[in-house]
Amino acid sequence: MTFYGGKIVLVRNIAQLAVYKTDKNTEALPLACLRGLFTEKASDIIYIIVERKLYGIICLEDILYHSDRNRVQINKRFISLIGYNVIEAHEIFKRRADINKIPIVNGQGELLGDYSRWDDGLFIERNQKRLMQKASLQKLVLPYEAVYVMEPVENGNPNFLCLVKYLDCFQIKYTVLKKAHIGEKISEKAIFIFLNEDERRGGQCVYRIAHCESDDQKKDALVKRGGQN
Repeated sequence: MTFYGGKIVLVRNIAQLAVYKTDKNTEALPLACLRGLFTEKASDIIYIIVERKLYGIICLEDILYHSDRNRVQINKRFISLIGYNVIEAHEIFKRRADINKIPIVNGQGELLGDYSRWDDGLFIERNQKRLMQKASLQKLVLPYEAVYVMEPVENGNPNFLCLVKYLDCFQIKYTVLKKAHIGEKISEKAIFIFLNEDERRGGQCVYRIAHCESDDQKKDALVKRGGQN
């Protein structure tokens, strides 16, 4: 995490990124190949690697609005930085409100990491002081019938462990939930607590993709019924 001009720019290394490797140039990928990455990684962007070089990106919007049924178009027009340059990253974020991630590559075009706009994280990290007070925490969860603490990608994250510790101490019932299961619980009168904004957006990806697939299945069923009549 880097501070610049009073703002924070989150630097993530390649191990933290959602990366899909393929050995051939292609215009689109099957959604089935990507679903697991949205589940496992806290990110709303997938980086496509061909022969060790950054080939393209796929964002949540690409899946929701530009996919052809079960195939997703790869966006090969994107802004990247050669080498780490937080000053330039900050300027790009300032100029382009539509950009939330900037990939970092080396001179050979190999992916090294990225800069993320969503560094100030919501939820546990930003609201830690309020969450760790018994009265405010009880007031927060009181209107809900269920409390779900979303399991973060980073095992042993201290902020996550701290929240769980206080929930236990205050005898507040909760369930640690994996992002892959959020679609099963979203209809409940429940509150979902995420570690930060990246985690929330990653969970949103999982839910919205599953929701779209469900809609497609319903449409297919209607088409089949229509054909039988």
